[in-house]
Amino acid sequence: MVKKGKAILKQTGAGIFSYVLFCLGGAYESYYRGANMGFTACIAVCVIAFIIWGQ
Repeated sequence: MVKKGKAILKQTGAGIFSYVLFCLGGAYESYYRGANMGFTACIAVCVIAFIIWGQ
C-alpha cells in the first residue's frame, strides 16, 4: 500500500512539474506576442486549482 501511494505521489509530482514547465513556456510566448498577462495568469491558476481539487 505504501509503495502504491509513493508511486501515485511521484506521478502527480511529475505531472505538475510538466504542467508548470509548459505553463512558463506558454506565458513567455504570450508575453512575447503581447497578450494580456492577467488573463493568461487567470487561466493558469484555474487549471492548477482544477488539477489539485480534481484528485
